[in-house]
Amino acid sequence: MENEITTSPRRWLVHATACIRRVPSVLACAALMCLAYAQAHAACMGTTVTSPFLPATVSISKTTGIGQVISSATITVTVTCDDTGLRHPSTNGWALNYTPQTPLVATSISQQTFATAMPGLGYRMYMPDGNLIAPTSYGTNGGDNFGANCMGAASGGVPCTMPLGTSTQTFRFRLDLVRTSTVLTSGTFSDSLMRFGYQDSWTGGSGPGPWTAQFGEQMTSPVTFRFIPPSCNLSAGTANQVITLPKISASSLPTIGSTAGATRFGLTLENCVTQSIVTMNISGDATAVGSVLRNNGSAQGVGLQMLNGGPAGTPLPLNADVGMGNVGAAMTMAIPLGVRYYRVGPVTPGTVDSVATVNFNYN
Repeated sequence: MENEITTSPRRWLVHATACIRRVPSVLACAALMCLAYAQAHAACMGTTVTSPFLPATVSISKTTGIGQVISSATITVTVTCDDTGLRHPSTNGWALNYTPQTPLVATSISQQTFATAMPGLGYRMYMPDGNLIAPTSYGTNGGDNFGANCMGAASGGVPCTMPLGTSTQTFRFRLDLVRTSTVLTSGTFSDSLMRFGYQDSWTGGSGPGPWTAQFGEQMTSPVTFRFIPPSCNLSAGTANQVITLPKISASSLPTIGSTAGATRFGLTLENCVTQSIVTMNISGDATAVGSVLRNNGSAQGVGLQMLNGGPAGTPLPLNADVGMGNVGAAMTMAIPLGVRYYRVGPVTPGTVDSVATVNFNYN
C-alpha cells in the first residue's frame, strides 16, 4: 500500500498573514499564498510499500515456542525532504519517526516485540543494517525516531551523513511476526502495523520538535494461522494384532495369582507432533483383578494379563489412563508390551481368548 502526505494547513495560514502585512494587493497576496502552500507541501513526502508475509500460511503447534518467528515481510519507506518549514534550516533538518498502531502490552518491552491487535501475535522490526528496533517506554505505543536527524538541512551544524538541501533516502525494514503467547492458535491476520512520518529536529533544547502528520499507514498482506493438534498415527504393521501365546499345562499355574507363557508384542506410533504427551488406555472386560482380561474361551480359572515394557514388564491396569511419556525429535514412539496367562480361580483345560482395545490420547 502506498501513501503520500501533505503538511498541516496551519503553516499555509501563517504565510498568508505575512503576505497581507507586506503586500497591499489582494491579487498579489493570493499568488504568494499559493506559492507558500506549494513550498510547504515539498517539506517531506514519503511512500511505504509492504511486501507479502512469507510464509502466508503458518502451522502452529504446541512446539511453536514463545518468541519464535513464524513469518516475515519487508517495508520499504522512501522519503524526500527539503528545508521548507524548518525553524532553523541552517543547523538542523527533519527527523524521521515511526509509530506502532497498537499500544504496548505488558510483555512488549521484555520480549523486544511490538504488539498487534491479534492476541498472542507480535512483531519485531529491523533496520537495513540488521539492528533490532525494539519498543521504547517513552514513545507513542513504543515508537521512536530513526535514521539521521538532518534530512533537508541547508548547511552544517549537526553531524549529517546526507547531502545538504533536498535529500532522498530509502529505508527497508524487516518485519518478523512472532508468537508471544500460547493463545495464538488459528485465524487470519492482516492489519496496519506502523505509520512513518517526520518532525523538526530542532527545539532550541535537547529534544526534537512536535511530530507532524505522517506518511500514512502501511498494510500487511493476510497471514493465516492453523493449529495442528498433538497427534500420532498407529503404524499399519502394529495395528489389529492377534497375539498367540504358547500352550501350557494346568500345572504351570499352581496357585491363584500364578502367571505363565509371557509373550512379547508392541505398538509403534509414527508421524507424531514432537513433544506430544502420549497417554494409553487399554479397555476390555476385566476380572476382579483389575489388570486381567476375562477369558471368552472354554478354559476356566484363567485370564490374560497385559504388561507394560515387554514380557518382563509391569501389569497394566485396564480401563485406566497410563502415561507413556513425550514424543521425541524422531516423531515416533515404540511401545513394548507383553501378555501372559494369569490364574484367577480353579483351572480346567480349554482355550483362552480375550480382546482388548488400545486407545491413545495426546496433549
